[in-house]
Amino acid sequence: MSTRMYREGDSVTLTIPGVIDRVDPEDPARHHLRYGDHGLVSFRTDDASIDHVLMATADWPPLPGDIWRDRNRKRWFCQVDPDQPDLIVLTSEFGATYIGEHGLMKAVRNYGTFHLEIPGSVRLEREGGR
Repeated sequence: MSTRMYREGDSVTLTIPGVIDRVDPEDPARHHLRYGDHGLVSFRTDDASIDHVLMATADWPPLPGDIWRDRNRKRWFCQVDPDQPDLIVLTSEFGATYIGEHGLMKAVRNYGTFHLEIPGSVRLEREGGR
């Protein structure tokens, strides 16, 4: 049983055992799930029937100049693509590189959870210092 505490803005993946209570006849992709006594509005981190995994901290996504660490404590450096300044490039200390929003999602799947180690100048400027 996990009692991990999260911060507002953290991204998590939940695995919740339950029963499909109702399929919305106007939107067949919408399913209502019933589980335990808790409903779907909230979950407790000490509920052993719910698996939860932190995927990215509230500081995610990376900003240029940031230094991050993955779940294996390997460092990742964030910069902009010199040819396309609107694209973020995340490069590891061991040479893996992920580019753009889809690349960042792949990096989280492959190496996450990421934790911000050192905020870069862009983040510090946006947040007014730390």
